[in-house]
Amino acid sequence: MDWILAIPALPAAAFALLTPMSRTVRTKALWIAPAAIVLALVLACAAFTQVYAATPAPEPHAAEAAAGAAEAVGESAALSDPAVLGVADPVWHRRFPLASVAGSSLGLGFALDVTAAIMLVVVTLVGAAVQVYSLEYMRTDPRRGWYFAVLSLFTAAMLALVLADNYLMLYVMWELMGLCSYLLIGFWHEQEAPRKAAVKAFLTTRIGDVGFALGLAVIWTQTRSFEMTEVFGSIPNWAPAALTAASLLLLAGAMGKSAQVPLHVWLPDAMAGPTPASALIHAATMVAAGVYLVARSLPLFAASGFALEVVLFVGALTALLAGLMGLVQHDIK
Repeated sequence: MDWILAIPALPAAAFALLTPMSRTVRTKALWIAPAAIVLALVLACAAFTQVYAATPAPEPHAAEAAAGAAEAVGESAALSDPAVLGVADPVWHRRFPLASVAGSSLGLGFALDVTAAIMLVVVTLVGAAVQVYSLEYMRTDPRRGWYFAVLSLFTAAMLALVLADNYLMLYVMWELMGLCSYLLIGFWHEQEAPRKAAVKAFLTTRIGDVGFALGLAVIWTQTRSFEMTEVFGSIPNWAPAALTAASLLLLAGAMGKSAQVPLHVWLPDAMAGPTPASALIHAATMVAAGVYLVARSLPLFAASGFALEVVLFVGALTALLAGLMGLVQHDIK
């Protein structure tokens, strides 16, 4: 199943092809970007069917059995067990070691499980719709070649993030998405509003990203590894304070990317960029990345308990404030 690597590689290749000729690209050549993401969508659907076929059907009364197991071993121990939380083994896994630090291997790692398969379909489906719509929307823009190149890189980074099996690779893709969002929001940099919106989004999300980086530092001090399976497996050995600190710091990163209170201020201004790019940022990449990080890190949050309550509070507060602010808005975007 190594063909799964082609899913993020296709839009990345589109970026590599379009970037050198972004100033002289013809309209026909722009089809490279939509064609790449549509092909990635086909592969993502194939990957989803593979995962669906390989995933066993839930057994009757499985929920009651899990609850009984949790009661037998104790609530705290159960919440630290990835199996109890439904964190399934990947259907496909591939690693490319790059370096060794303190006896631990660092590198690129790709894993496909149910969560990743669903997100691959969502990202490629929305990405394909945005790319195809952009062909007409950006038809007269003189810098449309660069627009499609950055849009492709943005999608490739999100797809690689979804497949990441370790926090270090996830963080690298996370920051690459931040760079692409800055370039897309400020695409029309000749105007003052997009320039200010791009800087505001970049700086606001950087606040959350600092928390994410500090969270990775805490994880490293506790496990000497960024591999998610190793991190989750070592949860029973963590100091409670370190567990809560790591969870809250990861949440800070998610709050920045997903525009949660109080790091929500960049999102309305992000509409200063091209409308299709704004749709991609809101529907399939930036905003969804924070949710995906929390979902991937569920064993950490659940074992902490307090961090999970903070997630609930932040999400509810953001939903309430966003709904109230929406009552007085006049701009449909």
